[in-house]
Amino acid sequence: SWGRMNPITTGHEKLINAVINIAKKEKASPAVYLTHSQDKNKNPLSYDDKVKYAQKAFGSIIVKSKAKTIIELMKELARNYRDVIVVAGSDRVKEFETLLNKYNGKEYKFNSVTVVSAGSRDPDAEGVEGMSASKMRQFAADDDLNNFSKGLPKKLKSSARQVMTDVKKGMNESIQE
Repeated sequence: SWGRMNPITTGHEKLINAVINIAKKEKASPAVYLTHSQDKNKNPLSYDDKVKYAQKAFGSIIVKSKAKTIIELMKELARNYRDVIVVAGSDRVKEFETLLNKYNGKEYKFNSVTVVSAGSRDPDAEGVEGMSASKMRQFAADDDLNNFSKGLPKKLKSSARQVMTDVKKGMNESIQE
């Protein structure tokens, strides 16, 4: 999978579990790559901070890469793999299918490029189903540590204050002591 995860949420935990389950079923190597994008509005965490928190939450399935785009990532993967399955949110499947198959045979060469859904997300739902990085950034801006913590994956909850502080710093928000 490929995504921003800025910041990481319980919804991303659902994605990671889908990657693991699909990899087991397909006898494939599970891996999740994070984008390098950083800005104060939608990408407050640095690449290194995202990787650090994602690895703490999900372990070695999070792989560091120099790839800045998914096309660069596909070129990197083509050196070691013949087939690739990309797991994405239901809202991104068609977009990834079109893009990745358009460049297969041009920028990189795979026998097959398959895109599968990790499941759907209802932004209006409660709990995991409705959690989003946008909501998490708003909780950070509002100094709402309680709800911010609820939105984090299980293994990151104990680091909620530090993650929220890093998100606020990246958004140029003042830090409450």
